Amino acid sequence: MASPKYTAGTAGNVIASVSVASGGSRTAAGVCDLTGAFAGAVECKLVTGGTAPSKPTTFGAYRAATQTAAAPAGTLGSAATSGASSITLASATISTPGQSIAIVGGGAGELATVQSASGPALTLAAALANGYPSGAAVYRVESVPSGGSVQPGNGAGSWSNNSAYATSLYPPAGNLWIVAATNADTAQAVTVQASLDSTTSIA
Repeated sequence: MASPKYTAGTAGNVIASVSVASGGSRTAAGVCDLTGAFAGAVECKLVTGGTAPSKPTTFGAYRAATQTAAAPAGTLGSAATSGASSITLASATISTPGQSIAIVGGGAGELATVQSASGPALTLAAALANGYPSGAAVYRVESVPSGGSVQPGNGAGSWSNNSAYATSLYPPAGNLWIVAATNADTAQAVTVQASLDSTTSIA
């Protein structure tokens, strides 16, 4: 999978143009920092391939409470490989089974769920789609996207092949958000992009 990117606090990419594999729950994620903003708009774009998907791709904004872009809940203490079902944090800062997390670093990002914890070692509910370097950020996030969710499409619940669809998401300002795109299709990969089009500073 190609690499999501983000620019915290300024207009720019939240998720770069990346392919999200099929499987029904694959995600791509990035950080959207609106902690110092009065308002922000995230453009969410979906591009289909040679075969049209039959299920939607949902973009959602998940709050990363009590954290900042520079100070996540934890960091990886060692590199994690694509396909791994466990990660090791630098310290035991996340330990609750069922906790939703976002891992962002090394040009990649995705959502995951903690299945169990033993000190800094976390077993995940599903294998990682991407690999991450030591020091990658690990954010504690809510399990539902309270910042809103959207599904780019044609309004009729169907999609054409080799087509682009876009809509906007407006997460409430004053918060740190993880914006994630989830591909619900079990057969077709899709390409996604999320861009923080504009912010209005509080100052």
